[in-house]
Amino acid sequence: MNGDATRHACNPSSTACQRAYGAYTIGNVDGPLALPQIERTVSEIGAKVARARSERGWSLAQLAQRAGLSPASVHKIEKSG
Repeated sequence: MNGDATRHACNPSSTACQRAYGAYTIGNVDGPLALPQIERTVSEIGAKVARARSERGWSLAQLAQRAGLSPASVHKIEKSG
C-alpha cells in the first residue's frame, strides 16, 4: 500500500494520524509540518505593513480606506499577519 492510500485510511483529525504523517490542517488543506516557518513569514508581513504605514504617516483608518479594507482587518494583519 502506498503512502497516499495509507494517509486516506486514517482519520485526518486524529492526533495519531497527524503524528504519523507529519501533517497539519488549515481549513481543509493538509500540508507538511512547516507551520512555524509559515507563521514567521506571516508575522514578518504584518510587521512590514505596520512599518510602511508608519513611515508614510498614515493612520490605520487611512491605510484601510486606501486598501479597501476595514480598520479591523488592517489591525489584524499588522498584529498577526
